Amino acid sequence: MIRNEKGFTIVETIASFVLVMTLSLSMLSILLKYKDTAQVENLKNTFQTLKETVTKDIQTDVRNRGLLNIERSGSNAVTFRFQDGTSTIFSVTNNVSSLDADTIRDKHYTYNNINYHIPSGVPDELPAGALAKDYQSVNIDLSDFYRVYDVGTYTIYSVNVNLTYDDLEEDYGIHLTFLVNDEAGLVSVTRNMMQDSSFENEIVSVTEKSAAVTSGPDVVTGQFVGNVTPYDGEKAVYFTCDTGTCNTVLDREIPVTPGRTYTISFYYATGSNVTGSAAQFKDGSGNAISGFNVTDTGESWMRASTTWTAPEDVTAIYPGFGIETTGSSWMAIDAIQVEEGETVTLYHRT
Repeated sequence: MIRNEKGFTIVETIASFVLVMTLSLSMLSILLKYKDTAQVENLKNTFQTLKETVTKDIQTDVRNRGLLNIERSGSNAVTFRFQDGTSTIFSVTNNVSSLDADTIRDKHYTYNNINYHIPSGVPDELPAGALAKDYQSVNIDLSDFYRVYDVGTYTIYSVNVNLTYDDLEEDYGIHLTFLVNDEAGLVSVTRNMMQDSSFENEIVSVTEKSAAVTSGPDVVTGQFVGNVTPYDGEKAVYFTCDTGTCNTVLDREIPVTPGRTYTISFYYATGSNVTGSAAQFKDGSGNAISGFNVTDTGESWMRASTTWTAPEDVTAIYPGFGIETTGSSWMAIDAIQVEEGETVTLYHRT
């Protein structure tokens, strides 16, 4: 058998070479995978920092200067008008159809005359004959950029920039909601779309209630039944029930945007004889929103929530509440929250 000067046969030499190459390729694959993961994490951090910075700058001004209103200033800009007589424009570039690399690279938010750069994904140098738009990885959607809702003595202003990146699943855009009292100015910087969410200020009326409702719903205070007091603030809504399906729908319109996902939550307490939940919230077409799990709470407060996506033809929902009973009982509701997204957050009173 022929051996080389180191005493290895040809077969052994080839096998050693193959093993070394395999290990080298494996190490290279691991390094590349690590590099890709690191790049994605770095990209996530960049977009998250951008989102938090712009959001904080706007919210700080709104809180410190007092928001008067928000007006549209074009397809990609709005003007924040403050109670001290000043105003500031918030805008976003969205040149998605441009072939010019510099134009696409120059995507940015502008607020208070400060530009906040948005990474475009277009490399510094393009191959000969390549189109800049083919390298663009950032996607900006302004279809829901500005909305205003008039709900009685309150106005809700909503500013949304949907920003996604080809390599990332999350939306890293700007999403702001402000509730303004038309007489007193800014009430809260919040994502809670429910007006007077703890029933502290307005009377309660209903659009429907079942025959099993024996009294109410009424706004109550103090120790209104047993040892139960309102969960948040000084007031709650309370109604009593007979055997069967006991439910009611309040005349409180909550604006929503078709196609967007919301998390709906509320705190509730019940008396005895409760076997399950009846229809809770309903949309503007009268369809019940499913997913809530309401049980016998033993006269203590619990929180129920569900996630729901507004159908294309639905622009409002109404708070409704109900229980199934085998005998006399009651239900109390407080601290309602309707917020955009798929996660229930700490309750914020409006």
